[in-house]
Amino acid sequence: MKNNIKNEYIKIGSLIGTRGLKGEFKVYPTTDFLEDRFYIGANVFLYNETINNLKKVTISSVNQMKTLLVTFKEINTIEEAETFIRYDVLINKDENKLPEGFYYEHDLIDLEVFTNEGHFVGIITEILEYAPYKTFRVKRENKKDVLIPYIDTFVIKTDLENKRIIINPIEGLLWK
Repeated sequence: MKNNIKNEYIKIGSLIGTRGLKGEFKVYPTTDFLEDRFYIGANVFLYNETINNLKKVTISSVNQMKTLLVTFKEINTIEEAETFIRYDVLINKDENKLPEGFYYEHDLIDLEVFTNEGHFVGIITEILEYAPYKTFRVKRENKKDVLIPYIDTFVIKTDLENKRIIINPIEGLLWK
């Protein structure tokens, strides 16, 4: 996402296909708060980074079967819907706060990782999604990257203000 879009909006999904003739979309969700983000009446934005196109829309129906199916008040035909395939679904960051203890993924990228004993491990470069939890890819100096599960067993403290995460590594986690 372009910087001004990245600062103002949060990606909650991607439009991956259509269903039916009335503009229903198949959505790949990228949020942990599905019911809080995808509901009838919610204002969201459809965004295509390649052409820098941002369109405000209102969710008019939500159906979760094998995939998440969503329609928007402003898009009513298959022809119109097909022009939005591969767009991202965004929400306004300031209007959608997270519960205490939860963080937006892009806020965690570039944080420094330290052990609970104060040893520098590396910098978070990517967040991977492995069921049932997210995993940090941490780039280390002169060593292979390490993958650290983002669960309470390993992550003791997330400190956005000081741009660091404190972990409790189990034996063998950082061996190479």
